[in-house]
Amino acid sequence: MPHSCGTAYTGYLVKKKGLYYYKNNRIGSKENMSAKKMHELFEQLLGGYQIKEKKYIAPLKEMLLQVFIHLHQESINDMTILEKRVGKIEKNLETIEKRFVLTEIESELYLKYKKEFDTELLGIQGEIEKSNFNLSNLENAVENALNMALNLPSIWACGDLEEKRRIQKMVFPDGIRYDYQNNTYRTNRVNTSFSVIPHLQKDTAKKENGTSSNNLNLSRLVPWAGIEPALSKELDFESSASTNSATKAFRNFCFSTVADAKVCIFLN
Repeated sequence: MPHSCGTAYTGYLVKKKGLYYYKNNRIGSKENMSAKKMHELFEQLLGGYQIKEKKYIAPLKEMLLQVFIHLHQESINDMTILEKRVGKIEKNLETIEKRFVLTEIESELYLKYKKEFDTELLGIQGEIEKSNFNLSNLENAVENALNMALNLPSIWACGDLEEKRRIQKMVFPDGIRYDYQNNTYRTNRVNTSFSVIPHLQKDTAKKENGTSSNNLNLSRLVPWAGIEPALSKELDFESSASTNSATKAFRNFCFSTVADAKVCIFLN
Protein backbone atom coordinates (compact mmCIF):
# COMPACT_ATOMS: atom_id res chain seq x y z
CA MET A 1 0.00 0.00 0.00
CA PRO A 2 1.47 3.34 -0.96
CA HIS A 3 1.78 6.32 1.32
CA SER A 4 0.20 9.59 0.16
CA CYS A 5 3.62 10.51 -1.27
CA GLY A 6 3.47 7.47 -3.55
CA THR A 7 6.05 5.23 -1.86
CA ALA A 8 5.10 1.79 -0.59
CA TYR A 9 4.91 0.47 2.96
CA THR A 10 6.52 -2.84 3.84
CA GLY A 11 6.15 -4.94 6.95
CA TYR A 12 8.75 -6.09 9.43
CA LEU A 13 8.85 -7.96 12.74
CA VAL A 14 10.17 -6.48 15.98
CA LYS A 15 11.38 -9.74 17.51
CA LYS A 16 11.75 -8.41 21.07
CA LYS A 17 8.09 -7.40 21.12
CA GLY A 18 6.85 -10.12 18.81
CA LEU A 19 4.90 -7.45 16.96
CA TYR A 20 4.67 -6.46 13.31
CA TYR A 21 5.00 -2.94 11.98
CA TYR A 22 4.89 -1.15 8.65
CA LYS A 23 7.46 1.35 7.50
CA ASN A 24 7.57 3.84 4.68
CA ASN A 25 10.20 2.88 2.10
CA ARG A 26 11.01 6.48 1.25
CA ILE A 27 14.65 7.37 1.96
CA GLY A 28 14.86 9.41 5.15
CA SER A 29 11.35 8.54 6.27
CA LYS A 30 10.85 7.66 9.93
CA GLU A 31 7.25 6.59 9.57
CA ASN A 32 6.53 3.33 11.39
CA MET A 33 3.01 2.11 12.05
CA SER A 34 1.64 -0.78 14.08
CA ALA A 35 0.36 -3.48 11.73
CA LYS A 36 -2.43 -4.27 14.18
CA LYS A 37 -3.63 -0.67 14.25
CA MET A 38 -3.49 -0.32 10.48
CA HIS A 39 -5.47 -3.52 10.05
CA GLU A 40 -8.07 -2.35 12.56
CA LEU A 41 -8.31 0.95 10.70
CA PHE A 42 -8.86 -0.91 7.45
CA GLU A 43 -11.57 -3.03 9.06
CA GLN A 44 -13.27 0.19 10.16
CA LEU A 45 -13.11 1.41 6.59
CA LEU A 46 -14.76 -1.80 5.36
CA GLY A 47 -17.34 -1.44 8.13
CA GLY A 48 -18.65 1.64 6.37
CA TYR A 49 -19.85 -0.61 3.55
CA GLN A 50 -21.26 -3.32 5.78
CA ILE A 51 -24.97 -4.18 5.81
CA LYS A 52 -26.18 -3.89 9.39
CA GLU A 53 -29.01 -6.43 9.27
CA LYS A 54 -29.95 -9.30 6.95
CA LYS A 55 -33.46 -7.92 6.52
CA TYR A 56 -31.99 -5.10 4.46
CA ILE A 57 -30.63 -7.40 1.73
CA ALA A 58 -33.88 -7.81 -0.24
CA PRO A 59 -34.80 -4.09 -0.40
CA LEU A 60 -31.17 -3.14 -0.99
CA LYS A 61 -30.95 -5.62 -3.86
CA GLU A 62 -34.05 -4.16 -5.46
CA MET A 63 -32.81 -0.59 -5.12
CA LEU A 64 -29.27 -1.41 -6.23
CA LEU A 65 -30.60 -3.16 -9.33
CA GLN A 66 -32.58 -0.03 -10.11
CA VAL A 67 -29.40 2.02 -9.80
CA PHE A 68 -27.49 -0.30 -12.15
CA ILE A 69 -30.34 -0.42 -14.66
CA HIS A 70 -30.60 3.38 -14.53
CA LEU A 71 -26.88 3.73 -15.19
CA HIS A 72 -26.95 1.07 -17.91
CA GLN A 73 -30.16 2.22 -19.58
CA GLU A 74 -28.38 2.99 -22.85
CA SER A 75 -26.82 -0.49 -22.92
CA ILE A 76 -30.20 -2.07 -22.17
CA ASN A 77 -31.80 -0.13 -25.03
CA ASP A 78 -29.00 -1.17 -27.39
CA MET A 79 -29.40 -4.80 -26.33
CA THR A 80 -33.15 -4.65 -26.94
CA ILE A 81 -32.57 -3.32 -30.46
CA LEU A 82 -30.01 -6.05 -31.20
CA GLU A 83 -32.32 -8.78 -29.93
CA LYS A 84 -35.15 -7.48 -32.12
CA ARG A 85 -32.83 -7.52 -35.13
CA VAL A 86 -31.87 -11.12 -34.34
CA GLY A 87 -35.54 -12.08 -34.18
CA LYS A 88 -36.25 -10.38 -37.52
CA ILE A 89 -33.31 -12.07 -39.26
CA GLU A 90 -34.26 -15.49 -37.88
CA LYS A 91 -37.79 -14.95 -39.17
CA ASN A 92 -36.41 -13.98 -42.60
CA LEU A 93 -34.29 -17.13 -42.67
CA GLU A 94 -37.32 -19.22 -41.81
CA THR A 95 -39.32 -17.51 -44.56
CA ILE A 96 -36.80 -18.04 -47.37
CA GLU A 97 -36.27 -21.64 -46.28
CA LYS A 98 -40.00 -22.26 -46.45
CA ARG A 99 -40.25 -20.60 -49.87
CA PHE A 100 -37.32 -22.67 -51.10
CA VAL A 101 -38.93 -25.90 -49.89
CA LEU A 102 -42.17 -24.92 -51.64
CA THR A 103 -40.12 -24.18 -54.80
CA GLU A 104 -41.21 -20.55 -54.78
CA ILE A 105 -37.58 -19.43 -55.18
CA GLU A 106 -34.62 -20.95 -56.97
CA SER A 107 -31.67 -22.52 -55.17
CA GLU A 108 -29.31 -19.77 -56.30
CA LEU A 109 -31.52 -17.04 -54.89
CA TYR A 110 -32.09 -18.96 -51.67
CA LEU A 111 -28.35 -19.46 -51.07
CA LYS A 112 -27.63 -15.83 -51.86
CA TYR A 113 -30.05 -14.44 -49.27
CA LYS A 114 -29.27 -17.15 -46.73
CA LYS A 115 -25.60 -16.17 -46.84
CA GLU A 116 -26.48 -12.49 -46.40
CA PHE A 117 -28.78 -13.19 -43.45
CA ASP A 118 -26.30 -15.59 -41.82
CA THR A 119 -23.50 -13.03 -42.10
CA GLU A 120 -25.66 -10.29 -40.60
CA LEU A 121 -26.83 -12.60 -37.81
CA LEU A 122 -23.26 -13.59 -36.95
CA GLY A 123 -22.24 -9.93 -36.71
CA ILE A 124 -25.11 -9.04 -34.38
CA GLN A 125 -24.45 -12.07 -32.16
CA GLY A 126 -20.83 -10.93 -31.93
CA GLU A 127 -21.98 -7.48 -30.73
CA ILE A 128 -24.21 -9.11 -28.11
CA GLU A 129 -21.34 -11.28 -26.85
CA LYS A 130 -19.07 -8.24 -26.54
CA SER A 131 -21.61 -6.50 -24.35
CA ASN A 132 -20.88 -6.82 -20.62
CA PHE A 133 -24.49 -6.31 -19.64
CA ASN A 134 -26.47 -9.36 -18.62
CA LEU A 135 -29.41 -8.77 -16.29
CA SER A 136 -29.43 -12.34 -14.96
CA ASN A 137 -25.71 -12.21 -14.11
CA LEU A 138 -26.21 -8.78 -12.60
CA GLU A 139 -28.88 -10.02 -10.19
CA ASN A 140 -26.71 -12.93 -9.02
CA ALA A 141 -23.64 -10.73 -8.62
CA VAL A 142 -25.53 -8.08 -6.63
CA GLU A 143 -27.03 -10.70 -4.31
CA ASN A 144 -23.61 -12.29 -3.70
CA ALA A 145 -22.04 -8.93 -2.96
CA LEU A 146 -24.80 -7.96 -0.51
CA ASN A 147 -24.52 -11.27 1.32
CA MET A 148 -20.79 -10.73 1.66
CA ALA A 149 -21.40 -7.16 2.85
CA LEU A 150 -23.20 -8.56 5.92
CA ASN A 151 -19.85 -9.57 7.42
CA LEU A 152 -17.37 -7.68 5.26
CA PRO A 153 -14.85 -6.63 7.96
CA SER A 154 -14.79 -10.06 9.66
CA ILE A 155 -14.51 -11.91 6.34
CA TRP A 156 -11.47 -9.78 5.52
CA ALA A 157 -9.95 -10.20 9.00
CA CYS A 158 -10.37 -13.99 9.00
CA GLY A 159 -9.48 -14.56 5.37
CA ASP A 160 -6.18 -15.86 4.06
CA LEU A 161 -3.90 -13.82 1.84
CA GLU A 162 -5.82 -14.44 -1.39
CA GLU A 163 -9.19 -13.77 0.24
CA LYS A 164 -7.93 -10.45 1.60
CA ARG A 165 -6.63 -9.45 -1.82
CA ARG A 166 -9.90 -10.45 -3.46
CA ILE A 167 -12.01 -8.41 -1.05
CA GLN A 168 -9.66 -5.44 -1.29
CA LYS A 169 -9.76 -5.38 -5.10
CA MET A 170 -13.49 -6.03 -5.13
CA VAL A 171 -14.35 -3.10 -2.86
CA PHE A 172 -11.57 -0.72 -3.98
CA PRO A 173 -10.95 -1.44 -7.70
CA ASP A 174 -8.37 1.35 -8.05
CA GLY A 175 -6.52 0.42 -4.84
CA ILE A 176 -6.11 2.58 -1.73
CA ARG A 177 -3.41 4.69 -0.12
CA TYR A 178 -2.63 5.58 3.47
CA ASP A 179 -2.57 9.20 4.67
CA TYR A 180 -0.01 9.14 7.49
CA GLN A 181 -0.66 12.68 8.76
CA ASN A 182 -4.39 12.14 9.13
CA ASN A 183 -4.18 8.41 9.92
CA THR A 184 -6.77 7.47 7.33
CA TYR A 185 -7.13 5.57 4.05
CA ARG A 186 -8.01 7.23 0.78
CA THR A 187 -9.18 5.78 -2.52
CA ASN A 188 -9.98 7.00 -6.00
CA ARG A 189 -13.08 4.88 -6.33
CA VAL A 190 -15.27 2.44 -4.44
CA ASN A 191 -17.04 -0.40 -6.25
CA THR A 192 -20.55 0.78 -7.08
CA SER A 193 -22.16 -2.21 -5.39
CA PHE A 194 -20.63 -1.19 -2.07
CA SER A 195 -20.48 2.61 -2.38
CA VAL A 196 -24.26 2.94 -2.43
CA ILE A 197 -24.91 0.59 0.51
CA PRO A 198 -24.70 3.26 3.28
CA HIS A 199 -27.07 5.56 1.40
CA LEU A 200 -29.54 2.88 0.35
CA GLN A 201 -29.49 1.41 3.85
CA LYS A 202 -30.30 4.81 5.29
CA ASP A 203 -33.17 5.27 2.83
CA THR A 204 -34.54 1.81 3.69
CA ALA A 205 -34.43 2.58 7.41
CA LYS A 206 -36.28 5.85 6.81
CA LYS A 207 -38.99 4.04 4.88
CA GLU A 208 -39.44 1.61 7.77
CA ASN A 209 -39.87 4.56 10.11
CA GLY A 210 -42.28 6.26 7.73
CA THR A 211 -40.00 9.25 7.22
CA SER A 212 -39.23 8.67 3.55
CA SER A 213 -41.25 8.25 0.37
CA ASN A 214 -41.36 4.98 -1.51
CA ASN A 215 -39.77 6.55 -4.57
CA LEU A 216 -36.06 5.98 -5.04
CA ASN A 217 -34.26 9.08 -6.30
CA LEU A 218 -31.88 7.45 -8.78
CA SER A 219 -30.37 10.71 -9.97
CA ARG A 220 -29.28 11.39 -6.39
CA LEU A 221 -27.54 8.01 -6.20
CA VAL A 222 -25.68 8.28 -9.50
CA PRO A 223 -22.87 10.52 -8.17
CA TRP A 224 -22.25 7.98 -5.39
CA ALA A 225 -22.28 5.08 -7.80
CA GLY A 226 -19.83 6.70 -10.20
CA ILE A 227 -19.86 6.49 -13.96
CA GLU A 228 -18.24 3.11 -14.54
CA PRO A 229 -20.36 0.39 -12.92
CA ALA A 230 -19.14 -2.16 -15.48
CA LEU A 231 -20.00 -5.75 -14.78
CA SER A 232 -17.12 -8.15 -14.68
CA LYS A 233 -16.00 -11.49 -13.37
CA GLU A 234 -17.17 -13.18 -10.23
CA LEU A 235 -17.95 -10.52 -7.61
CA ASP A 236 -15.85 -7.82 -9.24
CA PHE A 237 -18.40 -5.39 -10.58
CA GLU A 238 -15.85 -2.90 -11.78
CA SER A 239 -12.50 -3.22 -13.45
CA SER A 240 -9.68 -3.69 -10.97
CA ALA A 241 -7.16 -2.02 -13.24
CA SER A 242 -6.96 1.23 -15.13
CA THR A 243 -4.29 3.01 -17.10
CA ASN A 244 -5.39 6.62 -16.89
CA SER A 245 -3.17 9.16 -15.15
CA ALA A 246 -5.59 9.69 -12.27
CA THR A 247 -5.56 6.03 -11.37
CA LYS A 248 -1.80 5.69 -11.59
CA ALA A 249 -1.49 7.97 -8.57
CA PHE A 250 -3.15 5.27 -6.50
CA ARG A 251 -1.04 2.13 -6.55
CA ASN A 252 -2.54 -1.17 -5.52
CA PHE A 253 -2.97 -1.99 -1.86
CA CYS A 254 -1.66 -5.56 -1.64
CA PHE A 255 -0.88 -8.16 0.99
CA SER A 256 1.86 -10.69 1.55
CA THR A 257 3.16 -12.81 4.39
CA VAL A 258 6.45 -12.62 6.22
CA ALA A 259 8.23 -15.52 7.94
CA ASP A 260 5.08 -17.64 7.80
CA ALA A 261 3.40 -15.27 10.21
CA LYS A 262 -0.29 -14.52 9.97
CA VAL A 263 0.18 -10.90 9.12
CA CYS A 264 -0.68 -8.81 6.08
CA ILE A 265 2.02 -6.77 4.46
CA PHE A 266 1.26 -3.75 2.34
CA LEU A 267 3.22 -3.79 -0.88
CA ASN A 268 3.56 -1.58 -3.93
